[in-house]
Amino acid sequence: FALSIALSLLLSGCGLFTSPAAVHQEIEATFERGDVREASVAADRALVRFSRDPEWQWRFRILQARLLVYRSDYNGALALLRDAPPQSLQSTDIPLRRSMVQGMAYRVAQDFVNSATSISFAENLASREHPEALCEVLNAKAALEASEQRYADAQATYEQARTLARRAGQSYQEAGALIGLAWVAIG
Repeated sequence: FALSIALSLLLSGCGLFTSPAAVHQEIEATFERGDVREASVAADRALVRFSRDPEWQWRFRILQARLLVYRSDYNGALALLRDAPPQSLQSTDIPLRRSMVQGMAYRVAQDFVNSATSISFAENLASREHPEALCEVLNAKAALEASEQRYADAQATYEQARTLARRAGQSYQEAGALIGLAWVAIG
């Protein structure tokens, strides 16, 4: 209940964190704590609140699509990400994140070919231009490999993601890789 009040205040502009970056970070933290429903409600509000800023509108759109994937609504996620971001955002990490979440959605839909294509695009962008996102992309890639029952590949990719996440201090991604390794071990 207290979290709902804090998020409501935050998104209504009455909270301490009124910048779009702070709101995004708070929604990510809510999601990472496991409250997908509350994070989704907050992302919906943020999409409306920051709709005039193309960069933040896209960041919240991608976040909402990721939340839809976690609720197995891959059609909703793919619909949110159907259009390409504007040219002005092509040098940001937004195309990478869009492609990664599309890959996750296609994986949940069991469309492994499109999933691999999207994740490969995201991995290439992360390797070349946004190395801070590489462990997250590798976790998505490993999940695809595990879904395809390519367990040895998935194990190696999760190990790579875990190592990168640990070096970068990205504990949520490191935990994701460790959970993935456990999943592969019992696969």
